[in-house]
Amino acid sequence: MPVTQRDDLHHDAGHADAHDAEADHPSPEKKKADGAGGDAAIKRMAGASMPKAKDGGMLTAETQSKLGVLAKGTAVEVVAVKGDKLSVKVWSGHAGATTDVPLGSFQMEPALAMKDDSPGQRDDYTYEQFTSVLWGPGGPSAGDVRQGYLGDCYFNAAMGAVAAANPGKIKSLFAPQKANLTSYQVTLHTAGRDGKLAPKTVTVDTNLPTKVKSDTSLVPAYSGASQNFAQHDAPLWPALLEKAYAQMTRGGYAKIGDGGLADVAMQTLTGEESHDQSDTFAKSPKKILEKFKQLQAAGAAVCCGTLSGIPLKGAGGFTGTGDGPYHADLKDSHGSAAELVHKSLLVRDKKGKGGTAHDNGEGKLIGANVAAGNVRYGSGAVDLTYEKGKGPTHPEDLSADFEWEGMIAPEFGLYGDHEYIFESVQGDSLVFKNPWGESHPKPIPAARFKELFDEMSANPTKPPKPKGA
Repeated sequence: MPVTQRDDLHHDAGHADAHDAEADHPSPEKKKADGAGGDAAIKRMAGASMPKAKDGGMLTAETQSKLGVLAKGTAVEVVAVKGDKLSVKVWSGHAGATTDVPLGSFQMEPALAMKDDSPGQRDDYTYEQFTSVLWGPGGPSAGDVRQGYLGDCYFNAAMGAVAAANPGKIKSLFAPQKANLTSYQVTLHTAGRDGKLAPKTVTVDTNLPTKVKSDTSLVPAYSGASQNFAQHDAPLWPALLEKAYAQMTRGGYAKIGDGGLADVAMQTLTGEESHDQSDTFAKSPKKILEKFKQLQAAGAAVCCGTLSGIPLKGAGGFTGTGDGPYHADLKDSHGSAAELVHKSLLVRDKKGKGGTAHDNGEGKLIGANVAAGNVRYGSGAVDLTYEKGKGPTHPEDLSADFEWEGMIAPEFGLYGDHEYIFESVQGDSLVFKNPWGESHPKPIPAARFKELFDEMSANPTKPPKPKGA
């Protein structure tokens, strides 16, 4: 069975249309750090190598520029190094406008993710420092995970699954294990040239991409998005592990938000090899339940991914005249606004006059007879204008073929192209948790599992016992 990369974002009515590297040497031991020591290490690391084009970062102090005064924490992207200055693109409300800033005011941070429906534009966040507990009195738990506005459900699900199976493993990734520090040593695991997993320790500060809520409070924009950090008692470990992963991945948050694999994410956290469980889909409902029970009894972390890219053909509903513009709000099989899979949309003129237009994966519709076209993947909105004299005879002549994701099983509250955390077996059903930290699905009958899911992996979270032990 093919393995599908998961890139679903947090879907939530309170979230605006969000549906849509190695820099350090591996070290088997974490370096001891306190708050001050960690901050110094970050400064040394930032100064150890000069920034280069496309590096992401933030401004460490209020900075004068041709764009005006740029606040501390403004997110920037390096364009070029100019002696003691940097030419940068400025995000955080400036839409990538360029200016020069002092080299000394720049601190390396993982690059922000790209906006889904705005090609070339990064997320419009600032970096803010958060201090809080690493985890609650009971230690790390799957309930601490809150995926935000980043398409890395696979990594958030992996964090939740490992925390549910072996919270001590999550603890072991941090040094020191103290609250309210401004930096930590975080150890993840990467595969070497020999394919073996080896520990890699990075310094991670607590400056996080930040969103301003409607009540003006600040929350992390990515993992931790629905947490309240005002009282410094919300668990910070998921956001820091996500940031560590972004630091270790060339391309930062933008890269890890492009989707990935839960099995790889779990072994990145545990240092133990994950195992594909696709043979489960060939089993009877009774055997499926037995499989999940066996994995749970063994203390394994388990992630399961739902179906993605459900095809729908011949959708209509276009309005317009002449050469356009034409508009349609495409619907999924349940009559809801369609969340379109990138590069899956084809708009055809059934009479042939307008030809065929397809989306380029970056929010544009292109084709031989197309003058302009746009698509919003998160809402299914399509706008299309044809070259002079090339428009359809009637709007009813236009039809759309596409693949959609989103809510694939409303009766269970189950989303497509999304990674879930396995929690338990309940009677003849399977209980899963959503890495969003909310909108958890109802128990899924084992008889429906292989109809709704197409990927399953497990990780032992701890080394195997020696033979004879």
